[in-house]
Amino acid sequence: MDQKFIKNFTSLVFSNFFVQGLRFLTIILLARNLEQEIFGIYNYILLLVGLSAILVEFGLKNYGIREFAQGRGSWNLAKNIIQIRLLVSALSIFLTMAFCYQAFRRTDLLLPTFVFSLSLFVDGFLVDFVSIAEERLHLQAVAQTAQALIYLVTVFLIIKAGSHLLAIASVFTLSHIVWVAVYYLKSKTLFTEGVSASKKAIIKSSIPFLISIFVATVFVQLDIFLLGQFHYDFLLGDYSACLKLLAIPLGIVGSFVSSVQPRLARISHDRTELLKTLKHYVKFILVFIVLMVAACWTLGPWIIHLFFGTKFQVAPFYFGPLSLVTAMFMITLLPSYALYVSTDTKTLLRISFINFILGAVVVSAVLFIKKPEWLPWGMLFVQSINATQVWRHYLKK
Repeated sequence: MDQKFIKNFTSLVFSNFFVQGLRFLTIILLARNLEQEIFGIYNYILLLVGLSAILVEFGLKNYGIREFAQGRGSWNLAKNIIQIRLLVSALSIFLTMAFCYQAFRRTDLLLPTFVFSLSLFVDGFLVDFVSIAEERLHLQAVAQTAQALIYLVTVFLIIKAGSHLLAIASVFTLSHIVWVAVYYLKSKTLFTEGVSASKKAIIKSSIPFLISIFVATVFVQLDIFLLGQFHYDFLLGDYSACLKLLAIPLGIVGSFVSSVQPRLARISHDRTELLKTLKHYVKFILVFIVLMVAACWTLGPWIIHLFFGTKFQVAPFYFGPLSLVTAMFMITLLPSYALYVSTDTKTLLRISFINFILGAVVVSAVLFIKKPEWLPWGMLFVQSINATQVWRHYLKK
């Protein structure tokens, strides 16, 4: 590993520990101060916002990374990307509110959901792809830290005042404004004037990325998404608590893979070099996975009750199996990122749709027969199929 990679990875990992710590403190505050049902609703709304954010991103982040990493980026390209995203954000806000109403059938949740969704419009201005392509990943660390810190402080202040979802939604969107602003304050010198592709050409190039990333994101979160759509409201809080804890190790691995992503973009045309790079870096992920799974199975109940309290009594039952699902997802990250920055969009779409359909069938069947306790094992089966397909694409001769 060269010095630049180590610097980027180190900054991301340390900031990720700090950011995850801030987010974890925020979750603890909310879990301990909100009713269990409201905590589940809060996490479900954030899930919907996260899925809608994929639409706003529109596959343009990976497209932008590739263009800037290969020297074809310009300020004109960045402006076109922003304009496309802003148009899509209106539809995304509407879809978020519609799915929230479908899950809970409560009109009093529409206004908080709308305010949460305004963060999608803010995200339309995001230009993180520029700094990522230039391997200036410390900007990502600064932006995420600022967003998490603002959110924690404001949540702490309003929770102490006996706040509700609408106030939490307001500070959530405020924190996104801070997040986006950091990139403009620190990245303006990276922009260069130049000829940019037309909006039509950009959309055409980005649509395969949009479809595959959206489908893949829904696929990863099918369990929690369908718990809401099948009206398992009583389980959302406990299940969300497990996922929030597992987001910490997942974030660490995500930081590692993000450090590798610009290099994958530059060698995406060289299959031999790409496979060599994937094999090299996946060794570090495998060691981390073994340690994570062992800790979750042996200390899971103690960890959950320590941070979230004893009211989450069902969560320990799901924590160990969900750690295996998270581990399998971690294994797919490197080859998946390689596909996202490649031009092999047919393979990307094929794998994404196959796994989405399989996941939807398995999870829906488990919930339809009223066996939610089988849910992690169903997701583990589907994630294993996904890992097999993604790695097979690079390992086959």
